[in-house]
Amino acid sequence: VKVTKGVYRLSSEFSKQSPTLGFTDLCRNSIFERDGFRCCECKDAKDQPESLVATHVVPLVLGGGSVLSNGVTLCSIHALIHILE
Repeated sequence: VKVTKGVYRLSSEFSKQSPTLGFTDLCRNSIFERDGFRCCECKDAKDQPESLVATHVVPLVLGGGSVLSNGVTLCSIHALIHILE
């Protein structure tokens, strides 16, 4: 649910409908390994793996799947930029 420009809130109805959306732990770990535990934009965060995020290249709402080929490793800064684009 859009709250304001660039701010969204997950509605309880959405989470009830789609409880399994997103990457599985195995897929997320495979994405991180494939990308060398580095952000694909800035090549940073190898020493801080907790700041890495596996995100969808093609968003789920646009038909992208939660599969290895549609995932990319980003640091938290670039993940936020990716969401806002």
